[in-house]
Amino acid sequence: MRTISDEAKLFARMAIFGLVVGGAYWLLTGERAGTVLLVAFGLAAAVAALALLVGSRRGRGTPVRPNGVAGDALERGQGLPALVGEPVPEPGWAPIGVGIGIG
Repeated sequence: MRTISDEAKLFARMAIFGLVVGGAYWLLTGERAGTVLLVAFGLAAAVAALALLVGSRRGRGTPVRPNGVAGDALERGQGLPALVGEPVPEPGWAPIGVGIGIG
């Protein structure tokens, strides 16, 4: 049986906290903005916990030998093995675009 990672447990606890405190805040104050922010925090943490749970079920990947010259360097102990299933992101403008859009 697979165990749940510490990160997923942390996000699950944060989700419960945000949803419970958001509900209590609404009952005690009736104020909308704070309630929406607390509940949104709880929902975002729940999505993160769910993503970590789904991602952990796929496995971690197995070490493989890189092709070409790096494979020879790996045999001499001069390199680290790449992991299968761990894609390297391509450089692009997405992070700055998202940051500007949020701002």
